[in-house]
Amino acid sequence: MMQSIHHYSRTLTNLNNINGELQSLGYLFREVEESTATDASFIDSFVAAAQDMISQAEALKTVEFDPSEP
Repeated sequence: MMQSIHHYSRTLTNLNNINGELQSLGYLFREVEESTATDASFIDSFVAAAQDMISQAEALKTVEFDPSEP
């Protein structure tokens, strides 16, 4: 039984929402206002969080099934 499908669905939805926000920021910086040093700091935080999530996602490939004793 694939109980993980709901996790994948929610995760992909969240990633799509994040992608939309990043595109909105790109438009904002291109068309409305110049980005600032504060924006750059936030973007650095986004990049660090994304890199951490990539590492966590990659690590999921190596998790071994080992159910706890009842």
